[in-house]
Amino acid sequence: MLLLSCMAVSANAQNISEDEGILSKKEYARYLGFGVGTTYQSFYDEVLSSKRYDKIGVAACISNTKINDVKYTELMFQGSMLNMERKSDELVNQKIKYYKAFMDYRHMYKLAVLDENIYDVRAGALFSTLFGHRYAPALANTGNVYEYAISVGLTGKVAREQTFSGRRGHIIWDLSIPFFTNTSRPSYMNVSEGVGPTNKALTQMFANNGITAFGKYMRINSRLHILYPLKNGNKLKFTYQWDYYTMKGGSGEKVYTAEHTFMLNYQFNY
Repeated sequence: MLLLSCMAVSANAQNISEDEGILSKKEYARYLGFGVGTTYQSFYDEVLSSKRYDKIGVAACISNTKINDVKYTELMFQGSMLNMERKSDELVNQKIKYYKAFMDYRHMYKLAVLDENIYDVRAGALFSTLFGHRYAPALANTGNVYEYAISVGLTGKVAREQTFSGRRGHIIWDLSIPFFTNTSRPSYMNVSEGVGPTNKALTQMFANNGITAFGKYMRINSRLHILYPLKNGNKLKFTYQWDYYTMKGGSGEKVYTAEHTFMLNYQFNY
């Protein structure tokens, strides 16, 4: 009976003891991931325009993941660069270069909830940094918008085992929400007096920084993964990511951004 109980516990949703690959001395399965994919992004920035801009482009990421039967950590960097467009007459079709990069560090522990033989539920803390830069050449000196956010918050994930062609993979959903943030972005509104030789966009960005709690800055990051194990111990991870944030400037001007990204990530077990 004891043997059967041990077998049932060892078959939980993301138990590492049965996973193929190398384990560290502390029995962590570690993966270095490199990913690339297609992203659709849109934004409405009151500093730059009254129109919404969008574009399909390419995003890339690099990550490091460690997991055992109790603990899970993930450090991920992702970035993209797009020439955003808006729907308008071709003669006045203004393009805006949009650079976006963020770093998310997730640190989670296993929770004894749901059926542990089917689901692996973990929750913990999030540390996140985000940087955005929008450049509109048609707006001369006032078309440079820099913004950043450094946040702490909560994160959680649910994993379920799924068999793919006879191999044991996983379907994983995670959600991350920052709550306390140091953030800043410019306050000027396309006026020539806003930026000059002694009052640059970067200077204004840091001059307007402050700490807020889920008000001036709000971000929601949701991901759905399909994890497929390879015979050599490495893994393929197919990810759909929805990332949304809104940020308020020094004079109340807001930006709203949304991102839908499909990414293929190759994870090297080491």
